[in-house]
Amino acid sequence: MFVNPAPISGWVNGNLYVPTTEEIGILPIPEEIHTTSGMAGYVPTMDGDQQHWFLAAKQGTRKPVLPVHTPAEKELFRELMNHDSSFSPQSGEPRWRDAVKIWNANADQKDNISYKLIEQLKVYYAKWKILLHVKETMSLSASARKPLALIIHDPQHSAAAPAVQVQQMRPLAIERGLLDMPTTTTMTPVTPNLNLPGPPKPHNHSTTNQTPSTSATETPAPTSSVKHGSGSHMVQANHIDMRAQAEMLARQRVADTMAKSKPALAPRKRRTCRKCAKLECPGSQTVSNCWNPCQDCRTINCRGRNSKRPEKTCYEGWD
Repeated sequence: MFVNPAPISGWVNGNLYVPTTEEIGILPIPEEIHTTSGMAGYVPTMDGDQQHWFLAAKQGTRKPVLPVHTPAEKELFRELMNHDSSFSPQSGEPRWRDAVKIWNANADQKDNISYKLIEQLKVYYAKWKILLHVKETMSLSASARKPLALIIHDPQHSAAAPAVQVQQMRPLAIERGLLDMPTTTTMTPVTPNLNLPGPPKPHNHSTTNQTPSTSATETPAPTSSVKHGSGSHMVQANHIDMRAQAEMLARQRVADTMAKSKPALAPRKRRTCRKCAKLECPGSQTVSNCWNPCQDCRTINCRGRNSKRPEKTCYEGWD
């Protein structure tokens, strides 16, 4: 246990208070409000298959208690304001105790209607009056707004607009082929072998003049294949060159980025002897290895300057 602990501002010790039975979040509706509002209690075997059964179970009512928010509830409120005397009496505010019972009775008969409290009906009634005043103002000013609306939405305004020139769409035409790109490696196109053996010729000993004509008729076939083959090899070579060029550019960009992110370190200054201040002296590692005279007092047995205060002389830096 702490003795005389330091107080902490803004902190409340919850162990000093007695726990209560209150529920934070969904509070149950008291039985008194059940009776005055005409709400039925929650029965798990009968009311457990509805949409908001969990909320109704926590509130302890047959249907959940929610504000007016669905289109069906807004339509029911409008009908009750027009036809029910409890909602729209001849003078004054609605009779809320009777109105809430009428509403909850309709909720028991309809699926999309939930239970309401008097406070929830009052909140929506205030919103209803605001919307009613807006509609009343729009209705009274309709005669004054109609000429202005006709002027604003006059279709003759579009007739005064200049005509848009119609341009005929032209199909895209390729004017040039692939551009020549510089490459680092020279790609040699593969040349097809023109001396490949062809298909075997039939032996015909009856005439001797058929051999030249046969070879002449078979000559164009390899030529067309050669042209097609050389073109495909050139396209393949161009693709390889473009890929190599793209890889080279990517590597160059990565190298430039790494060079910018990691600046070059400055070269480290070479260490000198603190006694004689010479680069070649072995005393640059240990001053006891130096046999040269001191740079300040010119004596050999001096221990040299203090490395922690190198700007001071040997007889000032050690004080």
